[in-house]
Amino acid sequence: MLVQDLQTNKEILEERRKQLEAIHQTSAKIKDISDSMAKQLNEQGAILDDVEQNVETAKDNAVKAKEEITKADEMSRGNRKKMLCLILIIILAVGVISAILLSLML
Repeated sequence: MLVQDLQTNKEILEERRKQLEAIHQTSAKIKDISDSMAKQLNEQGAILDDVEQNVETAKDNAVKAKEEITKADEMSRGNRKKMLCLILIIILAVGVISAILLSLML
């Protein structure tokens, strides 16, 4: 009977050892998954930081572009006014020269 009890205890201990080994393996897998998730979160955080920076840069560029377009529009309007004034001056000059020439011919 003592031998049988020892054998039973030995089987129980072996079963517990196997269970502990299974728990250890599961724990190691959980740790690996946790480490992998932490690494992915860090990488994604860096990517999100890059995206945020790119959005800020795009916003700044859009504001600058709007300012440049406004300046270009103002310059264009100014150039049109200058061109109109130049045309009027040329027309007046032609009119004055024509009047002088007509008065000299008469």
